[in-house]
Amino acid sequence: MEATNHLPWCDLGDLYPGPNAPSLFADLDEVGRAAKAFRERYSGCLALLATPALLGAVQAYEQIAERAARLASYAALLAATEGMEPAVATAVETIRVRMGATLSALTFFPLELGQLSDGRFEDLLRTPGAAPYAPWLGAVRAVRGHLLTDAAERQLAEESAVQRMEWVGRYDRRMHALRVPTEHGSMSVGAALRLHTAADPTARVSAARALATTLDAMIEDFTLILNALIERKQREDRRRGFDRPDAARNCVNRLGDEVVDAMLDAVRARAPLAHRFYRLKAGWLGRDVLDHWDRSAPLPSVAAMRFEWEEAKAVVLQAFESLSPEIAALAGRFFEEGWIDAAPRDGKVGGSACYATVPCAHPYIVMNYRGTVSDLLALAHELAHGVHQMLAADNGFLAAAVPPVLAETVAALAEIVLLDYLCQRAASGPMRDALLALKLEHLINTVFHHAAIHEFERRVHHVRRDGELTSALVNELWLGSQRAFMGPAVRLDSSYGTYWACVGHVFRAPFYAYSYVFGGALALSLHGRLAEEGQPLAERYVSLLRLGGRAGLPALTALLGTDDRVPSAAALATAALDAVGSLVEALEGKIETLRQPSGR
Repeated sequence: MEATNHLPWCDLGDLYPGPNAPSLFADLDEVGRAAKAFRERYSGCLALLATPALLGAVQAYEQIAERAARLASYAALLAATEGMEPAVATAVETIRVRMGATLSALTFFPLELGQLSDGRFEDLLRTPGAAPYAPWLGAVRAVRGHLLTDAAERQLAEESAVQRMEWVGRYDRRMHALRVPTEHGSMSVGAALRLHTAADPTARVSAARALATTLDAMIEDFTLILNALIERKQREDRRRGFDRPDAARNCVNRLGDEVVDAMLDAVRARAPLAHRFYRLKAGWLGRDVLDHWDRSAPLPSVAAMRFEWEEAKAVVLQAFESLSPEIAALAGRFFEEGWIDAAPRDGKVGGSACYATVPCAHPYIVMNYRGTVSDLLALAHELAHGVHQMLAADNGFLAAAVPPVLAETVAALAEIVLLDYLCQRAASGPMRDALLALKLEHLINTVFHHAAIHEFERRVHHVRRDGELTSALVNELWLGSQRAFMGPAVRLDSSYGTYWACVGHVFRAPFYAYSYVFGGALALSLHGRLAEEGQPLAERYVSLLRLGGRAGLPALTALLGTDDRVPSAAALATAALDAVGSLVEALEGKIETLRQPSGR
């Protein structure tokens, strides 16, 4: 069954009636005027304002930024759901260009706020009504040493918008246009990657070989795009004084470099767990060594599982109910109010994503649901993001956004809760063992695979400092990072070397991948504690989600601590990976139960 019946399409009318709606163009005009007036009113004089007037400026900035984000969110959702329609593509480009000009007019504000004296800044934070803005103001203050002059910031904003449209847009267009000629017909790159998880081994081999040939024919162009994006990032990093390629991402996550390094070191030290898992999986499939196209092959009983849309809704909401009735109720609104676009179709972006939009509206989920267990997990993941955003909305636009490491922890916990629910409702024996194996594989991918992507990015950015990257070198760096992750039980030949081009985050959001590493490890720790403490901890967890941007990694680790000790993220990861090790050991004793009779 390729698709389930009666899949929903979402209506973006809660944002704007349509891409040519008068209200949309009225907002474009009004936001542009407001940004210009704001600049004329406040540029160069923040330090002279009385403190209440300074808070008023922050509130005015938030109002403009939220209206601009509403427009930008609408453009992103249009591109994701109908981006191939010429009229839609024109509207999206218009919104993006005009919002780029609007944001350029506002660049002075965080710069001047960051330059306020310590005394003025403390006065602002103590002003009645300022508390909701404290996280955003703190983030502005934290990066003040990396901000440039107003003229330089405006120039960078304009250059970034143009170059992003040029290079990231070029990547997206190339990837979207690629067709992979398989035995099952011509298909997109995303569809070919999905065939890597097919139960039929011949389908996996065919898809992998066809995808490798397709990518190889385009790899010079993808390498050109990667070179351009890294070179632009390195120029900006030098101007801002960032001394390592992930430093800007660490600022977004509000993490010190040493915290990120400690987490990744803790995961790297446990890489043999991933190696053991792939040896296990090779045994389950009746192999000594897996080819890379068999790495994601499902066990037969899992491959046979299918969930029609209504059943998927029921299963996810029941799993969420076991975590928190409030989370389940909020997730239910996405189904009831039409906030999910689940129907696969031509012109729709691949994968799945939750679009936060703005607090005065609501999030949307865009995905391509086909009824598999993987689709069910993606639905839970995106619903968790959406629920988090709804809980955080009362903080206002500037304080609602959370650091990615926390956002991905919330989503990863939802996946673990769902997997546990599936295991618990399965009859004991081979089916439950197969679901436990799926849970283990999912954890391995979440933590170790994304750590390997981070290592690939780190190496590529480092080597790019010495000159332009060749496709052959990028391919080798990719293979090296992946071999270290998968170990000797997976055979990675040169045909896998171009698969880096399929990792969109490498092009669109450099170094985002480690957020999944944090998320998977911390979610596993949190899930273990929830099993021990139950509802009281679940209620504190929901309270943490309500904090929005006021909560970061320290708030999460404090939630997992004791009265006298708050553990480090790396210590929590080590404990979580001990649990992964226990699961590996348990499944090592079930090799015969899970082995496929056919050897496939």
